[in-house]
Amino acid sequence: MYDFITLEKDQTLEPRVLNLHDLELLLKWEYQQMGTMEEHAQMLAGWSAPWRQESLEHYLPKGWSFGLFQNEQLHGYFLAQPILFVRGLTQTLWVEHIAGLTFETVMECVDISVRVARDKHLQVALLRWQNHKEMEFEQLSQRFRLRKVAEDLLEIPTSKIQL
Repeated sequence: MYDFITLEKDQTLEPRVLNLHDLELLLKWEYQQMGTMEEHAQMLAGWSAPWRQESLEHYLPKGWSFGLFQNEQLHGYFLAQPILFVRGLTQTLWVEHIAGLTFETVMECVDISVRVARDKHLQVALLRWQNHKEMEFEQLSQRFRLRKVAEDLLEIPTSKIQL
């Protein structure tokens, strides 16, 4: 359904729908991204993170979250679900969390979320845009027709509506 994403010669990231079987993988991956932070500090940070276990248990069974894999290794992912009747729109894809090893991987996650929303005839994708730099926003805005609707919220039209 979705194309492979070419990285370099002979390297591709394969998108795959995430499910509850991926919960432990995502938790382990996120904790690894914290690096050398003490275990106690990691646990405290994980309690309020958008990828905490309760959040994953909510989003993963819905079938709207994707991971990007290379040789069965996770490189990035996003958590999403459709929501209805938000901000005067009938159908919206809410993207709660996007994470990637590189900003290019994050951009590919955004691209997949937009394509999924478009494919399912949703009107916009609303992305929770946390912990990303202004420079990354500028790069993203060159690739997608988007607007900031709040400090940490981006809106990308996925249909022909005028926002």
